Amino acid sequence: ARLEDSPAMSVDAESAAAPPPSNPPAVSMEVGVRPAPVEVSVPAYEAAGSGDLQIEVSDPHRAGEGMSKHVEYKVTYWSTLSGYANVSGCVTRRYSDFEWLWKQLRATTDGIIVPSLPQKTLVANDDPTSAAIEARRRHLAVFVARIAAHPIMRESKDLQIFLEEQDKASWAERVPWYERGITSDAVRGVSDWFNHTVRLDDSGTAANLVNAAAQGISGVAAAAGGA
Repeated sequence: ARLEDSPAMSVDAESAAAPPPSNPPAVSMEVGVRPAPVEVSVPAYEAAGSGDLQIEVSDPHRAGEGMSKHVEYKVTYWSTLSGYANVSGCVTRRYSDFEWLWKQLRATTDGIIVPSLPQKTLVANDDPTSAAIEARRRHLAVFVARIAAHPIMRESKDLQIFLEEQDKASWAERVPWYERGITSDAVRGVSDWFNHTVRLDDSGTAANLVNAAAQGISGVAAAAGGA
């Protein structure tokens, strides 16, 4: 006698024969509905220009493969400021891109306190669903909200580049590889340890050692690029 296929066996056979589902996109790049802005306090300036800017950080997601795997965030803006190509738009940015913006603002806005960034950690975390990544997203959201609400920093050309630049390859020129990901975290951790724990003498030897190490990493990167 021939055994008939049971329903469970039929389902298993159909599942095995069905092609695997295609991977959905990591994050939608639609601007979407404008949410209520993050509430922050900023100083008032009599010379503040007109216009409005709102920036939101959302949708942490994993990008890259292997050693280049990292977390990126969707950054969406709405603007009535002059100079912007569109009244709204969105890009994806990783932590080191926010760090680039922070450094640029510190270098170009004299006398203004630039909001702080969340601290880096020596332990890599590429799980976009983790509590640590969600906490970092919230801190980054406050960081850009304070910049957007500030009447001077929101006029920054570097901020506009951060919000509008779609070519990810161009970021390689702004953020070197040794300032990204695990390597950057390690250098920052060693720097913090030297600066806050080690006191060799009063001539700044610890800081000099850290700077020499960073320059050494930069030299290795330059040699690799010329090879």
